[in-house]
Amino acid sequence: GDRILVAGPSGRRFVLPTNPGDHQFVFLATGTGIAPFRGFLLDLQRSGALDAGVKVSLLMGVAYETDLLYHNELVKLAEKYTNFNYQWICSRHPAGGMKKKGYLPKLLRASSPSLEILNEPSSLMYICGLAGMQRGVFEVLVEAGLQKQFLRETTRGERIHLLPNARCMVEVY
Repeated sequence: GDRILVAGPSGRRFVLPTNPGDHQFVFLATGTGIAPFRGFLLDLQRSGALDAGVKVSLLMGVAYETDLLYHNELVKLAEKYTNFNYQWICSRHPAGGMKKKGYLPKLLRASSPSLEILNEPSSLMYICGLAGMQRGVFEVLVEAGLQKQFLRETTRGERIHLLPNARCMVEVY
């Protein structure tokens, strides 16, 4: 019966938009980077956005199958909502384990549902997890011809750098 004070969300960019029903989403996570997406999915459920047909694709990359946090919950969510795509890949796993071996960019490259969502003008992409993985994701965006939708170019000296734009939220650590 105790009351507690809870505050949040506390970020400016790594939050769902105020009108989530107007967007489609691609969530890319490695390891514990899954945590904000679990909250996002609960918010999308509570708001009715998933029931209304908002498309969401969640791609998860981990080292081992045992690192697939919230896996059973996410599988059930994908079974309930045909507009929710959940896929995962492991970079290392025990012999005889699952056959999806590789890193998150490989999974994105092969994920038709995610790439279809990213081609929609209302789509937003969120990336959360280990620092450095966003480089591979950015390379896939360039290969797919999606860099102008999600990345902006900046020059530093003679080098061109790609950084996320307003449709691409990145939180890496």
